[in-house]
Amino acid sequence: MKKVWQIITALKNAIGNLLFIAFIVFVIVALVGHESVGIPASAVMIVDPEGVIVEQLRPIEPIEEFLRGGESVNAETLGRDLVDAIQLAKTDDRIKAIALDLSRLQGTTLNQYDDIGNALDSFKDSGKPVFAYGTSYTQSQYYLASFADTIYIDKESLPVMGGVFLQGFGVYPLYLKSALGQAAGQHACPQGWYLQGCRRNLSTRQHVR
Repeated sequence: MKKVWQIITALKNAIGNLLFIAFIVFVIVALVGHESVGIPASAVMIVDPEGVIVEQLRPIEPIEEFLRGGESVNAETLGRDLVDAIQLAKTDDRIKAIALDLSRLQGTTLNQYDDIGNALDSFKDSGKPVFAYGTSYTQSQYYLASFADTIYIDKESLPVMGGVFLQGFGVYPLYLKSALGQAAGQHACPQGWYLQGCRRNLSTRQHVR
């Protein structure tokens, strides 16, 4: 009986070792046999940012990403990655041009646009062209596309506002003259140590009107 258990134990160990070796071989074959995506001798780099271009990616819960199948509702693209890719393409002889596909771009800050635009201008200084194409352009998309040498648009979108939706950039400064005037007319100075300072403050406000 003891010999039987010894034989069973030996078989169990042998099967376990065989399975482990098979797993190692499978991993090696998968790593060695994986075909890496190579860059041909003459290529165009496509820049297609998705969502909002940000300075730092927001943390994403792994469970949330798994449930959504890797597709985030609020997609983000790291601006530094775009700038680095454009700078590398400038010195890569295999990259002959850059094509901007901005159909999935939602927007970003002007600072990010300027950083990417400066990288595109530096790329063009090397003698390589930049193209932008799309079925239509929002204001954010068109702003970034304006750094390209040539902008292409689907002719089917031209009847609708020319295929470009521009609202214009606006700045609304705060105008406090009337507010300060009303505050000066309604404010009462309490008697005490700070009476002189209060009167001086009201005098300054009255000069604003």
